[in-house]
Amino acid sequence: MSKSKSSETRGSGRPAAGPQSGFSASVQHHPFLGAVIDIGATGVRLAIGEVDGFGRLRLLDNLAMPVSLGVDTFVLGRIERKTMNAAVRALKVYRQKIAEYQIDLAAHVRVVATSAVREARNRLEFIDHVYNLTGLAVEPFDEADVHRVTYLEVLRVFEQHEGLGRGITCVVEIGGGSTEILLLEERDVIFANTFRLGSLRMRRTLDAYRTPGDRVREIMESEVARVGDRLERALAGRQPDRLLVMGGDMRLAAKLVQPQQQSDGVGMVVLEPLRQLFESVWSTSVDQLVSNYRLSIADAESLAPALLGYTYLANRLGQTELWVADTNLREGLLLDMASTGRSAKIRPQIMRSVESVAAKYGVDLQHAERVSRLAEQLLNELADEFGLTDACALILQVAAWLHEVGMYVNHRSYHKHSLYLIRSSEFFGIGARILQLAALVARYHRRASPQPQHEIYSSLDRRDRATVCKLAGILRVAKALDVVRQGRVRELSAARAGHRLVLTVPGVTNLTLEDLELRQSGHLFEETFGLRVVLAVEDRLTA
Repeated sequence: MSKSKSSETRGSGRPAAGPQSGFSASVQHHPFLGAVIDIGATGVRLAIGEVDGFGRLRLLDNLAMPVSLGVDTFVLGRIERKTMNAAVRALKVYRQKIAEYQIDLAAHVRVVATSAVREARNRLEFIDHVYNLTGLAVEPFDEADVHRVTYLEVLRVFEQHEGLGRGITCVVEIGGGSTEILLLEERDVIFANTFRLGSLRMRRTLDAYRTPGDRVREIMESEVARVGDRLERALAGRQPDRLLVMGGDMRLAAKLVQPQQQSDGVGMVVLEPLRQLFESVWSTSVDQLVSNYRLSIADAESLAPALLGYTYLANRLGQTELWVADTNLREGLLLDMASTGRSAKIRPQIMRSVESVAAKYGVDLQHAERVSRLAEQLLNELADEFGLTDACALILQVAAWLHEVGMYVNHRSYHKHSLYLIRSSEFFGIGARILQLAALVARYHRRASPQPQHEIYSSLDRRDRATVCKLAGILRVAKALDVVRQGRVRELSAARAGHRLVLTVPGVTNLTLEDLELRQSGHLFEETFGLRVVLAVEDRLTA
């Protein structure tokens, strides 16, 4: 059996900080070449980059083609066929560009879509249309996925400019369809939310309802004020030390306000000149903005609403300057794909969120921590042979911590209540698919094994069904090893003996209760892995 592997941070060669990193991450020793396509509200963008063995990214190509997906979705609720075809034309160009670089389409290319596709009623039709005509698989990127990548990009900024990571940092990105907010205290996330308030969404919604021109600004400000209200509640009377903003609109504004400033990944913009730029842009027609700044129509439409939001929030938070980060989703995903150890950096933040939910529902936290640790050890032993990935490790860890939250509702059939509560909770950095699989693993930690007729389980594809069975089997074994809830089993090692998996537990002389529990709950593990788990006490096997 494979032994546990230590995690490494990007380019450091050091173990990942924190005891809860929970999975391995390797540093690339050869350059990684990959591509990311971002299907957004105002356009389709391509980034092709190379990541070296130290996690340094070099962009080789960075292309953008305007496609107004957000105009359709935010006004009509669906993507029109002509807009789909425009997106397909852009994607065909990008696929050709990717082919010129000889990039592995299956392994080293990601195509992500944000709110304009995610919220469209006919998003599945769009995804299928794109795949049929281009062979590219579009991945709807949900809010938790965006939070995760944004947080990692903020950490990258902090690493380059250490002073920015001190105190409370408010991170804001106003996109075409939504506004993303992160509050960080030092480097810990204390608040994360995505508001359905984007620059293009605001503009197009008001246009659709034929809002009088003299009321447009007033309505936009009132919408942004709601975001400010929520931020102030999250800050609980404290004032952030800085406002770190992202997004193409702010990068453009920074260049217009301070054209001579050279920034190394992040630059500072004074609020007053930015407010003056906003007033100028607000009073300029879209056609004139297109001409003056060589913008697409969609970008010209979004610039004024975005600047309104940034300047309002800066003033509301008592900031006289804004820090503008020169980073984006595509660059973050290229680094993620290169396996540069970034995932290990976010795991403690995810687990802080998970543990907070566990505490909220009165979970036995010591038992949950022990089960999580034992489950992780088992997964590491089985990972190479059975294809258990880093994502599997996260799913298992979440399920292990939360498998008993259902007791908050009722002890009877509490595993089913756990499924509901996990799926209904919000966690920083955990996307919808990962959360659903973790909820199912928790649901199947006891009683009946997964069955084809079970409603949610039956809706999964074959790969995810297999993942649920594997991880639920591991969780049952880990839970059996802490059946007495006294922490007697703290570590284990595994060895194959024919069709048996022998677990050796050091320092424990009597495993009778654990063995009895394992006999009752170990069937799913045996059915899934083809291995019967037996416990070893020193030199004597308990079969």
